[in-house]
Amino acid sequence: MIAKERQSDSGRVFMSGGRLNIIFGLLHEDYRDKDQYTGQEIDRRVNPLLPGTRKFDSEPAVRVALDNGMSYHIDPETGKERTDWIEIDIPTVLQTIAERQADSKDALISPELKEDIARNKQETSNLRDDMANIKEVLFDMSEKMDKLQKELEALKK
Repeated sequence: MIAKERQSDSGRVFMSGGRLNIIFGLLHEDYRDKDQYTGQEIDRRVNPLLPGTRKFDSEPAVRVALDNGMSYHIDPETGKERTDWIEIDIPTVLQTIAERQADSKDALISPELKEDIARNKQETSNLRDDMANIKEVLFDMSEKMDKLQKELEALKK
């Protein structure tokens, strides 16, 4: 609902060696309810969004951006970095977040999100002003309607 395009991610999540591991099967892949060629509904019981596997790299088209405490898994058999498997050292990630929060109370908020928040606050303020003006107009109209109603009743008598 929030994104312009519907996308899906799928993966396998587990703990190993005190680290959170995520193996992605799909990463930002287009999500469809219907087959693009036939137009028929896709039955996810038959065509599920497959999670990643330890056996081979799913080689996603995009890569996960890594931060402190995150790394790609190194395949022990080949010695190669797996682009679909990340390992997260949770204590290091939490420490990084705490340090960033200490530096700035809103360091975790992106500039784009800050801009959206400021825009939404301005729009909310504008809507409140508009509602106040509408209430004032309605109150004036109500007084005029009462006055006209009384004049109409006086003319009927």
